[in-house]
Amino acid sequence: MPNNHYVPDYTDQCIKVNEPWDTVRLLTHAMVDDQHINFISFKGGVENLRYRLTDTFFKNPYQINSSTAPNKYALLIRHACEIYFEMEEGKTTLSKLLSFIADHHPRLKQDFIENCTKCIFAVGTLRIKKKIRNTTDFEIAISEHSKERSQLRQYASSMADELFTLSEKVGKLIKHNPTTGSHRETILRSLLSRQLPHRFHVATGFIFNCPRQIDILIYDRLEYSPIFIEGDLVVVPAESVRAAIEVKTTLTTESLEDALSLMDEISWADDLKPPFFKGIYAFKQNISKDSLPKLIVDFYADPVDGEINEKIILSPYRHLSALCVGNTEFMMIEYKELKTSRDLTILSPHLMRYKNIYGRNVCTSIFFDYLLRHLTTHPLKEKTTSLLTEILLKESLFHATPIYKENWGPYQRIHDFVFDVDFTEDDIRDEIHAIQNWINTGKWPSKNN
Repeated sequence: MPNNHYVPDYTDQCIKVNEPWDTVRLLTHAMVDDQHINFISFKGGVENLRYRLTDTFFKNPYQINSSTAPNKYALLIRHACEIYFEMEEGKTTLSKLLSFIADHHPRLKQDFIENCTKCIFAVGTLRIKKKIRNTTDFEIAISEHSKERSQLRQYASSMADELFTLSEKVGKLIKHNPTTGSHRETILRSLLSRQLPHRFHVATGFIFNCPRQIDILIYDRLEYSPIFIEGDLVVVPAESVRAAIEVKTTLTTESLEDALSLMDEISWADDLKPPFFKGIYAFKQNISKDSLPKLIVDFYADPVDGEINEKIILSPYRHLSALCVGNTEFMMIEYKELKTSRDLTILSPHLMRYKNIYGRNVCTSIFFDYLLRHLTTHPLKEKTTSLLTEILLKESLFHATPIYKENWGPYQRIHDFVFDVDFTEDDIRDEIHAIQNWINTGKWPSKNN
């Protein structure tokens, strides 16, 4: 955490420690002489201020032009402030805000919480409205910019509302399960059609040479024509596909196995340059929360007792991309470093289970966002992280479970098998990093196109 006792330099922004809440100001352009520090403050106009060298200052951890990255604990405090104002609809007191931050981040020291929060007031994100009579407390408010961020969070939380409202209406009116399931697929396709860029068509149908129908197929209709189209039923070439989603009204052990098998089958039509999104979306589940991640890991896991598992992952990203159950579960498979018993460090697939640190119901929004990040294929243009994505990631925690504890797929071919291969560990790492970079930036290496 930042050290409170330091001498500011000319480029620093800071506050004076123990400055009253209603007069705290951001200090800049420090000039040090023998016994004093001279600052400029821009609060309510330009003002020259003079303090003693013995005074204590706290460097602003949110300074944009700082040469170091923002302190992660300070960012948690700023984010907690924004969340709290959203919960309280913009009306609260300073004491309640500080208690909320302390309760959600009990490992942070109180003076660090207060100094970071004072910096947030000093830069104008929060403001003092008035002192509460006969107390040391204050009524406080949030800036217009922070209100906009709050509205985006509310939008993320409500994205699934329309989906589930229409789904419940269908369930009440129609008792025939296949018909209900078909209508829910239609509802989800309609919602996706409104969210996605116009170059992509959201349909149902088949990937050419793949025998099983896919509930939701998203393909590039600008660059490719379907082989067959009748309404929303299509047969499309594999190279046109950008996403395939299996929809389940209720996710059970059997339907999960079936959906994972479908994802495995269609993954062999994916040239992985770049990979298309392979997802499972369920409206609800009949699987315990503890069992769901285990079932996914076991589906891909190494065989035991001499059995053969034809579903093991043989190539990076030739597998399920993400699974979502309404607003209660989101999981994806990503690659993290793993140390094997042979003391080798490899990149290995992990099941990443999402948790929102503030308990917000945004799993469907996370699923849609991850889908959108699989749609960009332009080799030159790099996309920037949207504000909504940035907000969602800031309040995200992922619990990682390794699918394999030793060598897997391409590493096995290098280390465990006797025949020669035409790639190296560096090639595997480069391939995974290229895909990860593409998911994050939308930029695919032109040499691989």
